[in-house]
Amino acid sequence: MDAEGSAVWFPEWLRYVLNGCEATEATTRVLMQIRGQGIQPVCRDVALDSYAFPPRNLSLDFLEALDAFYRDELQRRVELSHVNLEGKAVWLQEYLRYRVDGVSDADARSQVLTQIQEADDRSDTDTEVPVTDGGTVIGTQRYNLVGFAAGPQAGEPAEYGQTVMADVHTLEDGSYRMYYTTRHATGNHVRIAHSADARSWTSQAAPALSGSSDTEDYRFECGGATTLDLEGTDIRMFVRCTKKYTPGEEKPDYAIYSALSHDGLSFEHEAGARIDNSGHEASSPWLTVGHGRVYTLPDGTLGGIFSVEADDQHPADLALFTSVDEGMNWTYEKTLYQDWHDPVVFKRGEQYVMFAYYLLEYPAMMVSEDGRNWPEEVTQLELYDPNTLSDDGDSGGRLPYDDGHADLGALVLPGGQTLLYTNFNGSIGVYEPE
Repeated sequence: MDAEGSAVWFPEWLRYVLNGCEATEATTRVLMQIRGQGIQPVCRDVALDSYAFPPRNLSLDFLEALDAFYRDELQRRVELSHVNLEGKAVWLQEYLRYRVDGVSDADARSQVLTQIQEADDRSDTDTEVPVTDGGTVIGTQRYNLVGFAAGPQAGEPAEYGQTVMADVHTLEDGSYRMYYTTRHATGNHVRIAHSADARSWTSQAAPALSGSSDTEDYRFECGGATTLDLEGTDIRMFVRCTKKYTPGEEKPDYAIYSALSHDGLSFEHEAGARIDNSGHEASSPWLTVGHGRVYTLPDGTLGGIFSVEADDQHPADLALFTSVDEGMNWTYEKTLYQDWHDPVVFKRGEQYVMFAYYLLEYPAMMVSEDGRNWPEEVTQLELYDPNTLSDDGDSGGRLPYDDGHADLGALVLPGGQTLLYTNFNGSIGVYEPE
């Protein structure tokens, strides 16, 4: 495929996608045009301010299909280019995004070239290495169990199944909302609970996001929610999903997907993966991409720290990704911590704080000034059940470090106190700092 071909047909494909066509249907309509069958109608008319740009993997799929069409059906010769198909998928779409937003041709070109230069500068100068061996522990912070937010120990129906992965938010009216995952016989579901004090919670009966009923669907089991507030009342949820697997016999096929809601209570899956794994997308360096947290960096860029598995030789690492399009496409920046998982990231004052687990040895806290650069120094978190709300503690009430008490959540209250949430043997525990 020559440069003129991609310049003509990629905008046509994008026009179909932005106006309601699935990516594969858009490809079919473009190929019909090339074959001389005329300009095809769009699938539906979509308002300019409602355009949803596709993920980059779908743009790349189209360019690969177009390249194969030029080679096999049109019998065009191969033309070498300094820009590969992946580069075209990324930067043509960025250019067209600016143009759709009303930016002039010259300014759109300039902004795209600036993005490319900045990305190249980061790759040239980023010589940082991830923190290994659990970091340097500089102190401890004790957290005491004060109750249960969700799950059987909070009085929820047993048929909800195992309850894990709290993601807690403060709403505009001062109340609190929690998204959490229930491992149900028909797949994982994301549920919602509401609270006036962030300690006692009432769950919504209907799931916020249901897993697929098809065991081969990559969205059969979805969970580990983290959310981004969009314009108005819209919210985008990011979840790690996999088709059905047998624990202990098979590995989950985790990748990051997204869902959209107009009220924060009911979500619909969006097309494509946000951060894919190498089993689905050959260019991905990750065997699996597990759950994490998204947050806004000082320059307005969206940041995300996710659990990624690069190989079979060691457990997950924590990697930083960024997005400039509200989380539809992500760029890997760097690996922050090796052998860590289950992160939660939040703002406390002007600082960014992360709680995460090192292997199953201990959870810890890290503090960053900018959300991009994270230290080797960590503060170990010690979990206790001083009031014997469970049988899990030792004689001193100290709780074990294991899967039953992992998957961390956090919330900063108006007075500055930070509550901690963890899995608690099928429920979700709530902790206060001592």
